[in-house]
Amino acid sequence: LRHARLCAPVTAAASLLLPCVMRIGGERLSFFTTLVSLSTPLDVTLSELKIELFYPADDATATAVRAAA
Repeated sequence: LRHARLCAPVTAAASLLLPCVMRIGGERLSFFTTLVSLSTPLDVTLSELKIELFYPADDATATAVRAAA
């Protein structure tokens, strides 16, 4: 992803997802993300832990990710 270049924002009427769209090596990849926070009021060690996961937002991206794995 060193040479990733962000594309123009994707416009979608009434969409629940805002995809993260990148162009890498001339290929357009579209992802959506989820954030998980594992904090609890009594556990200070977990208070700063956050995990972000990216998922393919379309079939073309899923195919490209599987091919790169």
